[in-house]
Amino acid sequence: MRTLPCPAISIYLLVAILSAPCFSADFFVATTGDDSNPGTEAQPFKSVQKGCDAASAGSTIFVKAGVYSERVVISKSGNASDGFVTLRNFASDSVAIDGTALIAPDGSSALLTITNQSYVRIQGLEFRNYATAASNVVIAGIYLSGAGDHLEFRNDHVHHIANNATVDANKMGRDAFGIANYGTSGTTPLTNILYDNVEVDHCTLGSSESFTFNGNIDGFTVTNCTVHDNDNIGIDGIGWEKTAPSNDQARNGIIRGNLVFNINSKGNPAYGADSSAGGIYVDGGRDILIERNHVYNADYGIEIGCEHKGKTASGMIVRDNIVHHCTTTGLGFGGYDLKRGTTINCQILNNTFFHNDTSNSFTGEVTIAVTKNNVFKNNILVASSQNVLITNPFAKAKSVGNVFDYNLYFCPGGADGATLNWNKKDYNSFSSYLKSTKQDAHSKFADPLFVSTGALPDLRLQANSPGIDSGDPSLSPGANETDFAGNPRKNGAAIDVGAYEK
Repeated sequence: MRTLPCPAISIYLLVAILSAPCFSADFFVATTGDDSNPGTEAQPFKSVQKGCDAASAGSTIFVKAGVYSERVVISKSGNASDGFVTLRNFASDSVAIDGTALIAPDGSSALLTITNQSYVRIQGLEFRNYATAASNVVIAGIYLSGAGDHLEFRNDHVHHIANNATVDANKMGRDAFGIANYGTSGTTPLTNILYDNVEVDHCTLGSSESFTFNGNIDGFTVTNCTVHDNDNIGIDGIGWEKTAPSNDQARNGIIRGNLVFNINSKGNPAYGADSSAGGIYVDGGRDILIERNHVYNADYGIEIGCEHKGKTASGMIVRDNIVHHCTTTGLGFGGYDLKRGTTINCQILNNTFFHNDTSNSFTGEVTIAVTKNNVFKNNILVASSQNVLITNPFAKAKSVGNVFDYNLYFCPGGADGATLNWNKKDYNSFSSYLKSTKQDAHSKFADPLFVSTGALPDLRLQANSPGIDSGDPSLSPGANETDFAGNPRKNGAAIDVGAYEK
C-alpha cells in the first residue's frame, strides 16, 4: 500500500501545537459546593480560599451568590502573557466575604490579603463586618503589601471594619483600615495599582485610615470611588513612616472623580475632641494628582502636609475639586506645626471652596501652615457668615515663597468685612490684605453667582458670573484636564476660575 507523504504544513502545525501556551482553567465557588470537588460550575468548591489556591495565571475564580465566612489569601500571580488571576462574583451575583464570626488573630489580618503578587484582579465583591476589641491588633478589609505590579480592584465594597479597642495613655492601640496598600520592599515598589468604583464606609478606624497608600508605592489610581461615614482619614498618600527601608513615599498617583463625605474624627478615642480627619490627605507623598473630587462634611476637605520633621510633601497638583461644608477648613496645606515637615512646589488650581469651617474655629476656607513655593491660582473661596477666607498663622520664614493670584473671593460681610490672616497678621478687609501682603494682585472680591447655594449647593457659574474668563491668562489646561463636570477646561479668552467652566 502506498502511503501519502506527510505535508509540510503538518510539521508546522505540530510545532504550533507543542509550543502553544497552556490555558488556565476557571474555577467556581458556591455555598452549596465541596472543597473536594473539581471546582467546575457543576461541581463547585465551597470556599473562596480553595478556588484561589487552585488558580494560576489566566484563571478566573467565579464566586456564586452567598455569604462566605473566611479570610482569603491570594498567593498566585498572573502575568502579562497569560493574563490576570481574577477573583470575582459570578454574573451579577451578590457575594459577601463576611467577618462576623471570625476572631482576629494577634498581629495584622484582613478579610483579603495579597502579598508580593502581580496581575491580580478583584471584582464585584463585598468585604464586611470584620471587628476586634483587642489592643494592638490591626485589621483591614483589604490588605495589599510587599511588591507587585498590576493589581486591580473594581466595583468592590468594603464596610463595617471596626477596631473597638481601648486606647492607651498615648491614644494608641486602636487601628483598623478599610483598605491598606503598603509597599514594604526598599527596591521593588507596588506599582500600577487601580481602584475603580470601590466604596469604603462605616469603618471604625482608630489611628488608621479608610483607604491608604503607604511606603514604596510608585503609580496608583483611585477613580470614581465613594468613601464615607468613617471616623478617620478618607483617602491618604503617605511617606516617611519607615514602611519601606528606602523609596519610602507613595508617589505618582491619581486621585480623581471620587466622592468623599462624613469623614470626622471627633469622638474617635484616638483623637478625642479633635476634628482633624482629612477627606483626601497627602502626608509626605509626592507627585500626586488630585482632581475632580467632591468632598463635603470632612474635618479637612483636602489636606497636603508632612508629619515628619525635616521631610517634605512635594509636587502635588490639586485642581478642579469641589469642597464644601467641611468642619475645620476646606484646604489645609503645609506641616501643621513646627515639629512637622513642610509642603513644597505644589499647585492648587481651579478649585471651589464654599462655606467650610462649619465649627466656626476661624480657620476659614483655606489654612496655610509650614510651606514653601506653592502656587494658588484660579480658585473660588466663599466664606460663611464668619467671613474668614484665609488663615496663615506662621511667620514668613516658615511660610514663604507662596504665590496667590487670579482667585475670586466672597463673604457675606463684603470686602470691608472680610478676614484674611497672612504670616500671623490679621487683615480685616480685602483691600488691606492686598496692600500689605502683595498677594492676589489680579484677584477679585465679588459674588461668584453660583447656580444654587442651598444645603446641597450647585456651584456652577451663572452666565453673568465675574468668575468667567477671569483665570490667569498665562495658564493653559493641563494634559487631559477637564473641569469638574468633564467639560473642556477652557472655553473662552481665559480659563474660568473655580471647578466649573461655563
